[in-house]
Amino acid sequence: MARPEFPVPMPGHWVSEEGRRIADEYFGRDRSHLVMGDMSDFQLANEQFLVDRYDLQLIAYQTAAKDRIRWLSAQLAYYKQLWERR
Repeated sequence: MARPEFPVPMPGHWVSEEGRRIADEYFGRDRSHLVMGDMSDFQLANEQFLVDRYDLQLIAYQTAAKDRIRWLSAQLAYYKQLWERR
């Protein structure tokens, strides 16, 4: 997949130069290389919701959810731009 040209007004936290770097980094990853990348989006969201707040796994699920949201956000921005160019 070619490197994306993200839209000029970037969504939310991507407005800064650091945000653009993070978006580019996340776009270049494959889903399987994310934290808990073997889980589906639904499965990860469900595990994140159900984990006990006092369980040590909470941080692992929160990190995985953060990574997945960033990855999905970068994918959405890129493919939305492709769709609008059609």
